[in-house]
Amino acid sequence: MATQNRPTMTEQTVNIPRVGDYVVDVGAKVDFRRVLVHLPPKTIADWNAASNAPVSAFNPEHDPREPVAITALEAELEETPGWRNLQPGELWRHVCENDIQYYSCPLSRLKSTGVAVASVDVSFDGSGRREFRDWGTYGYVVFHQGQLVEAESGVVERDRDNVSTYMAEYAGMVNGIEAAAAKFPDKRILIRGDCKKAIDEVERDVVPDEPALQEWWQRARRRLDDLTASVVYVPRERNERAHTLAYSEFLRQMAQR
Repeated sequence: MATQNRPTMTEQTVNIPRVGDYVVDVGAKVDFRRVLVHLPPKTIADWNAASNAPVSAFNPEHDPREPVAITALEAELEETPGWRNLQPGELWRHVCENDIQYYSCPLSRLKSTGVAVASVDVSFDGSGRREFRDWGTYGYVVFHQGQLVEAESGVVERDRDNVSTYMAEYAGMVNGIEAAAAKFPDKRILIRGDCKKAIDEVERDVVPDEPALQEWWQRARRRLDDLTASVVYVPRERNERAHTLAYSEFLRQMAQR
């Protein structure tokens, strides 16, 4: 597969992180995927680490008046599945109430690499069967601050016999992104789906091998390049709303054709 020359999502979003961002700790030798969960109004000299020594004691090269930042590992947050449904400002309470391990460091050590939690949340899915290769169905839902804004399903068709479930997933992703972008162009947007391959291609800026998929990929990338957004994988059992829409549309189409 070919890789485009445009900047990656990480390169585009390297800036001062906000609560709810994915972040990289540039001061860590080995860094796991982290989420910024809290920015307390304290300095690294005022905030104690787990050893009860101030964070500044472990970062002597930093100004002790620098703001402190609190992160949690994505893998540990995933042990409480509802965390992605939270608003950014609710993350810290969630971490404390669920006894999730957290880590403190100077804010300047962190670089944003994308959106982990957002006020606008999109879920998508696609349905298809090998015996119906000229059409498939998709569904997506859009939430803003926890309130349902839009829920749609539709059909993707091609004259040639090459519509796969994979393409239907792309159709759900693209239509969901475009719907959210039309309503909330200036908001942080999180897009979720259970098709890992399509998500990896879009997030890592890798063009699909199949020409029929490339137009969908291009539409997704064009939209994402203009937004503060990320696309993340979630297991099927956490994608029930979009799955129900896509599959219900599939059953309706089967009954009508």
